[in-house]
Amino acid sequence: MAAHCFAAGVVADGSTPTTVTTGAGGHITVGVAAAMGGVSTNNYREFNVPRAGVDLDNSSARARTILNQVTGTNPSLLEGPLSVLGPRANVVIANPNGISVDHDRQSNRRDFGRGQKQ
Repeated sequence: MAAHCFAAGVVADGSTPTTVTTGAGGHITVGVAAAMGGVSTNNYREFNVPRAGVDLDNSSARARTILNQVTGTNPSLLEGPLSVLGPRANVVIANPNGISVDHDRQSNRRDFGRGQKQ
């Protein structure tokens, strides 16, 4: 499947105070931006979940909804677990270029939404 060639992990675009760290084995932890009105808005050039997984760290933000918006030109590939650390939150991934889900493993998420331009 051609989708695997664009999976570059998570790359913040710098327009929001979102932090990204990659640990042992390729596991990624994202420090989400502070919540405004219960929503943490995070913008990325790339948002892919490798098999090692991604944790969205909501410990400080305490958001009810974590919005992950892709501003780059590649589709997103979700291959591994996507979890929320800290208070449970709804997770939304918006990518106008498309989203491909390989596995559906989740942890500590109230709800999961994904969207793209019609």
